[in-house]
Amino acid sequence: MNHRFHLAAVFDMDGLLIDSETIARRYWIEAASEFGYTLTEEHYSQLVGRKVEDSFKILREIFGEEFPAETIRERKTVLREKYISEHGLPVKPGARAVLQLLKENRIPLALATSTEKSRAKASLLHAGLTAYFPIMVTGDQVKHGKPAPDIYLQTAKLLDVDSNRCLAFEDSPFGVQAAHSARMSVIMVPDCVQPTTKVKGLTTEVLKSLTEAPALLDKYFSFEEGPRRQNVD
Repeated sequence: MNHRFHLAAVFDMDGLLIDSETIARRYWIEAASEFGYTLTEEHYSQLVGRKVEDSFKILREIFGEEFPAETIRERKTVLREKYISEHGLPVKPGARAVLQLLKENRIPLALATSTEKSRAKASLLHAGLTAYFPIMVTGDQVKHGKPAPDIYLQTAKLLDVDSNRCLAFEDSPFGVQAAHSARMSVIMVPDCVQPTTKVKGLTTEVLKSLTEAPALLDKYFSFEEGPRRQNVD
């Protein structure tokens, strides 16, 4: 095989595959308000792609050590789960198509998300994406969260593929930094936070939507069974 091709694909979850960051942002802000704190969209942007412990640290740096991060997060979770039970958890446009295309062409898939394992599994189940990810590494399974490379290095290890032969899909700048630090190629699909020029420089592509991804995959993977199928959501 030509070594320019990648051997596996690794996906972030929130904000990339499922439209969850908008919901999380809404209810973080609402829950904080209930406790008398004004959490802005700018504040929330600093949490995107971070594991829970790192988010708590950032929030206490913003609001002070007395900020009841755990309690507010619990309230946010209640509000979020109520919304999801009533409205469902929407899948991002193009997500199912690109996952199905890779699966049909026998490209190994893995999930690398800062979300803790129990919630990640629940989110995938709600979204109907569980079957695509036999391998999953979550924020509570690594010591250092994104932008450290730990989660992507562990994912490559479980895939049994050199990290520089993996293609990562990310929506957040911290996630891009993490995957790049792990020596993966990175395709970014921005969600809540747009990339700086520096972050763009760490990627191979910046897409407006995952709907653009299927047309690009021949650049990154060698599909063994002829031309790839054209899938649509």
